Amino acid sequence: MSDPVMAADGHSYERSAIERWLATKSTSPMTGEALVQSFLAPNHMAAKYASWALQCVKTCCKEAI
Repeated sequence: MSDPVMAADGHSYERSAIERWLATKSTSPMTGEALVQSFLAPNHMAAKYASWALQCVKTCCKEAI
């Protein structure tokens, strides 16, 4: 994830994907329930984890070669 956000349903999404979804729907893609608001909060922990995971993969792949 390059720009993870958290929606009102408590799930994390890639910003561009959830913005496309919310442009035509007002429900959660995960639960199907109505979202009480369309506010998207930056998910800093998901961004840090994604960066860490990518670094681990790069390290593992480099060591395997």
